[in-house]
Amino acid sequence: MEKKWKKMVFSISVAVLCGLPVGVLQAAARPITITADVLAYDGETRVATADGNVYIRQGETGLTGQHAIYNIKTDVAEVSGNACIVQPDLQVRAAKIEAYQKNHIIAAGNVQAVKGDKRLQGARVDYYIDRNYGIITGHAFLEAQGAKIWANRIEAWLQEVRAVGTGKVRVESSKNQLSATGNMATYTQTPGKNDGILNLTGNVHAVQKGNTVQGPAVQVRAADKSVRTFGRSTLVLIPKDA
Repeated sequence: MEKKWKKMVFSISVAVLCGLPVGVLQAAARPITITADVLAYDGETRVATADGNVYIRQGETGLTGQHAIYNIKTDVAEVSGNACIVQPDLQVRAAKIEAYQKNHIIAAGNVQAVKGDKRLQGARVDYYIDRNYGIITGHAFLEAQGAKIWANRIEAWLQEVRAVGTGKVRVESSKNQLSATGNMATYTQTPGKNDGILNLTGNVHAVQKGNTVQGPAVQVRAADKSVRTFGRSTLVLIPKDA
């Protein structure tokens, strides 16, 4: 049994070092470490199957879960059972995670993701590491630069702090004392600056510092704390001395 185990580990090392397609991590021919309670490896297909307390590591990328299928040739991993993938400045947890060349991540089932100071949550998250771009669907949530967005679907560009939410959108910002709802929202902000611009459309209801605005389309600017409406709208102002 020990001899067979050593032979299997050696086969994995050869598969990594010889003739693999170029990928984000495999281009550097870094060894892959796979640890599990039960582990099988097919040297012809270069597919490893692991069950029970699975731990996969290559370079700075780590994957954990209870069951995993890893195609070393294509650098595609499927992990399920309290799955987690960790890279520098990124952590994703979900019921199931698929990782493609350590760059494209598809997470499904109560997804909880952290990218730097930003948080993503939803039933499913599609995330592209090289583009810092993600699509969140199913009870989608995004928190970035102090602003929180809930929606049925959210597209997020995390490097530039830009997000588009569609379907039952809700936006909150404690820094700007803002709470708003609508059918669609677009939010942009320069990282590290309080210059956020929120555009809401579709049955908009927004409250900022006690003042309320309702209308088909509303724009809120954080820099000058201004509100602009488009179309017939209603504005309710609370006097400062009230």
